Amino acid sequence: QGTVSTADPVFANVNGFLANFNGMLSFEGGKYALRIETASDTIASTVITAANASSYSGYIKGSQYNPRVFTDDDIIGSLKLEDKGTQKSYNTVSASIMDPANLFKGRAVSFYDSNYLRADKNVVKSGNINIASVSNYYNARINVENYLRKSRFGLKISFRVGPKSLMLLAGDTISITNQKFGFTDKYFRIENINYAKDCTATITASEYDDSFYSISAPTLPSVISQDQRQGLQ
Repeated sequence: QGTVSTADPVFANVNGFLANFNGMLSFEGGKYALRIETASDTIASTVITAANASSYSGYIKGSQYNPRVFTDDDIIGSLKLEDKGTQKSYNTVSASIMDPANLFKGRAVSFYDSNYLRADKNVVKSGNINIASVSNYYNARINVENYLRKSRFGLKISFRVGPKSLMLLAGDTISITNQKFGFTDKYFRIENINYAKDCTATITASEYDDSFYSISAPTLPSVISQDQRQGLQ
């Protein structure tokens, strides 16, 4: 459902499509590749030592084998931190869809988390998300919950690194250990990598948490009975 405005740039319209299913485009081998946000695997640190050096040819002792692990030693200059603040941290999120089960009339889809509400001292903090391409209530509910959980983790970082960035792609999750901000193996997801001619790159990444991809099953009978999705035939 929804419309595509030809007055908007193609890139803006594509990003609008991607936002409906946690999609992203990464530039790989001269082409854009579609990637989907999913829960991260474990990012293990592997430091080359005398005991394991024979298993990692070409690496010197003391170096980090995993390119997704970053410490202060990897960062050139300083790490910059941006915090969206509490105004963009919601405990209730709503959206509206054109529901075919309701003769394609508008239907509100809302989700709130009581734990977030208690953390906010019972002050309701509402947000809205545009998911114009979604017409199924349950899919919309998943998107709304995902947006709500992401709003509680509003940190964004940027930093400059050396050639190890060539082994990374936008969408990869990385582990950051930084003394200034007190990060110890804190996970972020790469949003953009801007390469420079001197083989360095500036990485921009947003805060990550496994809870983004949890799906809470509805409990109200009035909601459960309206599942219109068909199983595989």
